[in-house]
Amino acid sequence: MQRMGSRIYTFLAALMLTLLVSEAKANLSTNTDRVVAIVSGSVITQQELDNRFELTKRQINQAIPKNQKDAIYRKILNDLINEEVQRQYAASNNIAVEDSEVDLAIAEIEKRNGWTSGAFYTISKGVEDSAKARIRSSLVRQKIIDRRLRSRVNISKGEIDRLIENINNSKNVEKKIHQVFISFDKKEQEKQAKKDIYKIYNELKSSKEGFTEFAENYNADSSLNESVDELGWFGTGELMAALDKALESLDKGDMSQPILSTNGWHILYVEDVRQPEAFSTEPVAEYELYKVSFKLNPKENKDNQVEAFENFVADFETLGDAEEAVLKNQDDASYSKSGSIGWVKEHNLPQSIKTEISDLDINDFTDIQEKDGYLEVYHLGNKRDVLPQKLQEYRNRIYNRLMSNRLELAARRFMRDLRRQAYIEVRL
Repeated sequence: MQRMGSRIYTFLAALMLTLLVSEAKANLSTNTDRVVAIVSGSVITQQELDNRFELTKRQINQAIPKNQKDAIYRKILNDLINEEVQRQYAASNNIAVEDSEVDLAIAEIEKRNGWTSGAFYTISKGVEDSAKARIRSSLVRQKIIDRRLRSRVNISKGEIDRLIENINNSKNVEKKIHQVFISFDKKEQEKQAKKDIYKIYNELKSSKEGFTEFAENYNADSSLNESVDELGWFGTGELMAALDKALESLDKGDMSQPILSTNGWHILYVEDVRQPEAFSTEPVAEYELYKVSFKLNPKENKDNQVEAFENFVADFETLGDAEEAVLKNQDDASYSKSGSIGWVKEHNLPQSIKTEISDLDINDFTDIQEKDGYLEVYHLGNKRDVLPQKLQEYRNRIYNRLMSNRLELAARRFMRDLRRQAYIEVRL
């Protein structure tokens, strides 16, 4: 549920900024029963298409420019066809989404956005069936990915290491990307897809500043995670080969020519460029420590206190000895700072004991240290090497990005194969 959540949450958060509900019915076509597509015996009507188009307008909270309507209508119809093909596959393979799952998703959306119960139906009034259908379709799609596709995707440590090396290369930059994407599933559809993408390209190349607005409008109805307007920040090697190569020559404010990939046709736009900070990839030492600490009393003889503490810790052989001694003195405020410290990175240790602890064997104690008015002894419970936090963050980001890209590619190929097996007739 969490994986599908981010896309659905984004979609419905935008619905909050809706056009007046009273305008919805006036914008729907009166020719509502006309069939605009047939998918293996099931029909998609003008009513369904118009409802989804209205939903898209509410999402972006503005009128769609006339020069964008044809392309967006085609895109929405293609999404509806995909949803129907996917529904038929799910039905024949016992992949079901219960009404309770849709209700739960809606409730989670309302909670996440701070809406009152029932706000979803108020916001989507008049086109709520279309809005619910999109949620159901996203849930079905996620189940297909989880059950059929996820196990087929593998990401090696070597791939991630190579990309990390790229990030630490001073010549490497990251680029914030937007895209317009048109897919096709049959060879004969490539001609129309190419015609559509070049028409969009010719409209946008003279006004690149309008790219993000168009991309947002064009992709507003898509339930495919990788089709969204803003793809995000990417470094070299994180995109599929065709897009990665095209991106190399694009700078801030540049727009690519149409790019043909195994998925379809793309146009990329670079909103911004940044130089990522290099970071260490060397493992960091961590130590599991227990501290026995005694506060010196400035009013008493220091030598006597040191001698007493030496005698106190002299018999410590195990962590249990130290814990028992501290427990016996728990009412003595002088020992109040004693206890388990947990795991501590080497660079966070006091300089005075860093070298000593690094040389200790597990279960050994340090010599007595004096620091800031305290006498201290440390016990080393365990030690390990861990990746630096920044490296961990980048490894997780790269893994998630690669997994997302490859699952999306697998999902598109899967959908392409389903569409090739289906009978599809478009009457728009």
